[in-house]
Amino acid sequence: MNKILRQTATVVFALTVLMWVFTPTLTYARTVNIKGLDTYIKKTMTDWQVPGLAIALVKNDKVVFMKGYGIRKLGETGRVDKNTIFPIGSASKAFTSTAVGLLVQDKKVSWDDRVIDHLQGFRMYDPWVTREITVRDLLCNRGGLSAVSELLWYATDYDRDEIIRRLRYVEPESSFRSRYAYRNCMFLTAGQIIPAVTGMSWDAFVKERIFKPLGMNRSFTSVQDLQEIDNVATPHLKIDGKVTPVSFRNIDNVGPAGSVNASIKDMSRWLRFHLADGMYNGKKIADGDIIRETHKPHTPISLSREIKSAFPWARRFDYCLSWVLVDYDGELCVYHNGEIDGIYAVIGFIPEKQVGVVVLTNYENHKLSDVLFLRAMDVLLERTPKDWNAIYLKNQKKREAAITKAQKALEASRIQETKPSLALASYTGTYENDILGKIKVILENNKLVMYRSSILVRDLRHWHYDTFRALCRDRAVETRMGQTFITFRINSQSGVSELSMGDILNFKRLPDSKADAVK
Repeated sequence: MNKILRQTATVVFALTVLMWVFTPTLTYARTVNIKGLDTYIKKTMTDWQVPGLAIALVKNDKVVFMKGYGIRKLGETGRVDKNTIFPIGSASKAFTSTAVGLLVQDKKVSWDDRVIDHLQGFRMYDPWVTREITVRDLLCNRGGLSAVSELLWYATDYDRDEIIRRLRYVEPESSFRSRYAYRNCMFLTAGQIIPAVTGMSWDAFVKERIFKPLGMNRSFTSVQDLQEIDNVATPHLKIDGKVTPVSFRNIDNVGPAGSVNASIKDMSRWLRFHLADGMYNGKKIADGDIIRETHKPHTPISLSREIKSAFPWARRFDYCLSWVLVDYDGELCVYHNGEIDGIYAVIGFIPEKQVGVVVLTNYENHKLSDVLFLRAMDVLLERTPKDWNAIYLKNQKKREAAITKAQKALEASRIQETKPSLALASYTGTYENDILGKIKVILENNKLVMYRSSILVRDLRHWHYDTFRALCRDRAVETRMGQTFITFRINSQSGVSELSMGDILNFKRLPDSKADAVK
């Protein structure tokens, strides 16, 4: 039972190792044959039920194809065009490595500076790692940090500094620099070096040193910036089997890892900038050596069965500095995707061939972005297109079947006709964990409710014995995080001493006198 709970309650973030057609002014390079691409895009959108997307193809420093498809929000008529703004999720990470690279260029930071030389209060669980971890380590996913750290930021009320402070309590899942471990908090930490060195927030620095010189006028670092902006794509998730609009997820607390929002027009400029080694329209924005350093492989990524299913085109995977280097049929492709509540984005380019593609969508849990990325790459490379759509659809069906099987196994593991050991009121109280802090369990309408943050409010429904299924009231969070189970531990005095969350983290029950104290 515990094994099944652990498997099904694991939080999956990928924060990790992506109709109607608007017709903007397009620039076509004579050497690129885009015949059939438009029809292919419309067909595959239907296959994956994606409401809206925008795509741009770049070759030899020219935007050779740029178009918006579909609608910004289901139930409304607003259409996607080249200026429609989409969240880009973890594709934001490259803005952070580039921003840090600009500090390296300014000789204010070195890639191999120790983190503690810039962030005095920074601590990891292991004192030796605290002393040795560098800026480079933060940006290439080799810090050994456990996946538990992902629970620090998603849908919590912690700000950037508090998230980083709590990293000292997170035990490592591997030895330092021994293997790949994709952790958003490491990129957050890298981003916080910027204000420590310059006095400017990560947000202000990215706007001033990247957005502004590239003319990315419809790009922002927070969803709060979008409140007064028009032409914004609404995120969508499949909830109860139906594609549904959802609210924007504010992830400012981990902004350097994933909070950029941009139009396809702006992202095409970002793509050109990287293909041109820091140049844009003949002007140097960053040193070529700095940009190329972010594209170099640093941490090998094992081609596990899961990776092969998600990336059937990859023959090799290495994490760079906020990018992934992938061998695509003999061509080294610099790539990253991004996924957060209701969106999936993909960006990638092949420096040797001077080609690249960006795909932005307003729907999550699909692979259309990768399908179109690969199709567009085949077009740019003048190859006979492979039917990636069929391959990804087949893999998606396998994945859905596996999820259904796991869910049935979970339901079958439930022990019927049991009841809690104690009266529900006995489970109420304040519980604390060093990493995640305090949670409160209270009675509302004679039912248990768990409060962990203003968003993470969960109704506890009895599962069996002293285990409860925790259902988040925010349906988007519930859909993304999957099922969570809470088990209460009864002590020898027939009282509740602690609770465990998904058999992963334990929270000790606090005496009433300490319940309201702030740690």
